[in-house]
Amino acid sequence: MGITQYRLAEECKLPRNCIAGIVKGTRRITTEIAIRLAAFYGNSPEFWINGQVRDNIRKAESDGTVEQIMSEIEPLKQASQSSKPF
Repeated sequence: MGITQYRLAEECKLPRNCIAGIVKGTRRITTEIAIRLAAFYGNSPEFWINGQVRDNIRKAESDGTVEQIMSEIEPLKQASQSSKPF
């Protein structure tokens, strides 16, 4: 992108270790960080949050969390009766 982590942190008014942590993958993009990055890059906070969510899911898939949770929960069956969920 042609910008240093230091400059990005300064321009977004974030601590330098915040940007370094995001780059290393040890820190997540929060709503506030997403808003600051969106303001700087001229895009939307959703762009940054969606990227974080995709990364979270990828990690959960690779460490077996998704498979474990999916096996623990029985999917909702379509009710053919007049039962109400609540």
